[in-house]
Amino acid sequence: RRPGRIRLLRSSSGMRGRSLTIEDADVLYAKIFDRLGNPVSASRLEVWQQRCGELREWMQLHNGSFPRRHAKDIVEKQLGNWVYEQVLSYRASKLSQRQLQQLAQIAGMVEHLEARKAQRPSWDERCKQVQ
Repeated sequence: RRPGRIRLLRSSSGMRGRSLTIEDADVLYAKIFDRLGNPVSASRLEVWQQRCGELREWMQLHNGSFPRRHAKDIVEKQLGNWVYEQVLSYRASKLSQRQLQQLAQIAGMVEHLEARKAQRPSWDERCKQVQ
């Protein structure tokens, strides 16, 4: 299994056993709900892109400082939690190439992700510390 992909288990169109990217799955999800007549407020991709834009604006307004996860301001706290989720996704190699490109357009974000990835020791390193 490749990260960032969804495997199709059933399909009438001969796609069984193949996989979709997360973006393709979001488009498929929206099409299914459109056909069923259920409104879809926003796909995960649209929400992600909106948050990325909010982070870009935040960084510009706050001289390049990142939002804090434990801030009293609810907007800063929510955005700080979103940034933390991106760090976790980056560590697990779950961000798509498109998402990485969008994050790279935010000044200091690549360095922020790399620094957070480097701070976390591997499982083997952690086991050696315990021994």
